[in-house]
Amino acid sequence: MTSGMDRHRYRVAALASLVVVMVGIWPVLLTPIGRSYVDFCARYLTDAPFSHHYPPLLVAFLMLAAAPLLIGLAVASIRQFTGQRHLNAVLMARAYESGEHVRHIVARVQAHGHVVVTTDKAVYAFCSGIIRPRIYLSYGLLDLLTEDEIEAVVRHELHHVARRDPLRFFVSQLARQLAALFPVLVTMDDWVRVRAELAADRAALSAVSFETLASALIKVARAAPVAEHRAILAGFTATDARVAALLGRPVRIPLNRRDVLVSLGVVLNLVVILSWLATQALPLPPDCSVCPPF
Repeated sequence: MTSGMDRHRYRVAALASLVVVMVGIWPVLLTPIGRSYVDFCARYLTDAPFSHHYPPLLVAFLMLAAAPLLIGLAVASIRQFTGQRHLNAVLMARAYESGEHVRHIVARVQAHGHVVVTTDKAVYAFCSGIIRPRIYLSYGLLDLLTEDEIEAVVRHELHHVARRDPLRFFVSQLARQLAALFPVLVTMDDWVRVRAELAADRAALSAVSFETLASALIKVARAAPVAEHRAILAGFTATDARVAALLGRPVRIPLNRRDVLVSLGVVLNLVVILSWLATQALPLPPDCSVCPPF
């Protein structure tokens, strides 16, 4: 069965392909940008080694396609950094000096300077921060778990810090926003997140027992979920893939064949249009000598 979200992505991908084809077969839409490119090259790059050897209509098409992508990247980046700043401010305002047992765990796993304990009674543990990732643990989590379970959680999140997974998640999330054009990117984003979580679990299991990590995961999963944040987080939460891995089952990330076919169709359209535009010259302006007098 195809979900409503999948159908929406397919419709957007089909519409985008139609727009690409229309722009490609009607180059007059690209002519103003192409002429501006040629004028720029003629004015500033006349002495350059390669002059303006790039086809003007191809360059115009790429510039037109890149504009919304760059705008989307800028908007997403602003939202991420704004959300991250707000989240850091809120959590740092709730930070407090943790107990001796927590400081002992932090020292043992060499996570000093990376862990922030908050007074929140909600149960959560996550790694957040693109530039300087930190581990945030709530009082509710520390009150719920044993010392060994807390160590398992900290080791899991410390691996996210070492690998800078919030940054990786941010990049994969940006790619996911292109899923309207290439639906297969949804699976790629899921793959990045699942592999990161499984790698963090393996890092924790190198020092703690399977039972300890599984117990911590179950306790956190049973607790009430915390509110979503705009910032990208690498949180200690239960997923089907993590549960399957802990139970020794093979972890598979299903790849929707229809997503692959739709994505390949969009790519094929782009390749055909770009190849065609690369062979086209700018339309000549009308010859005014044949224009009727006014």
